[in-house]
Amino acid sequence: MRVHAAAVQVLPLLDSRKHNREDRTLSVKPIPLLGGKSVHCINEQQMAEAERLAESDPVSAPVIQDFLKKAESELSRNERAALAFVIIRNLKNKG
Repeated sequence: MRVHAAAVQVLPLLDSRKHNREDRTLSVKPIPLLGGKSVHCINEQQMAEAERLAESDPVSAPVIQDFLKKAESELSRNERAALAFVIIRNLKNKG
């Protein structure tokens, strides 16, 4: 998957104590999350297992929830979408 430079706004790392995602304005269109020519498929079983790990697994859920809270408070919607796509790519390529 290729992410075009125009599709993702590159922002400097912000000190979370001074800034949050509401401080920034979107100057680009949101990254689309559905549709298009996709080489990645997430089936219902995979999504169900991901939700179980993230929401009810006694070991993984707290770790994932802490990471999500931090990401959602510090990253814009586009930055979170870019992070999700890069994580999927890295898992595909590096295992």
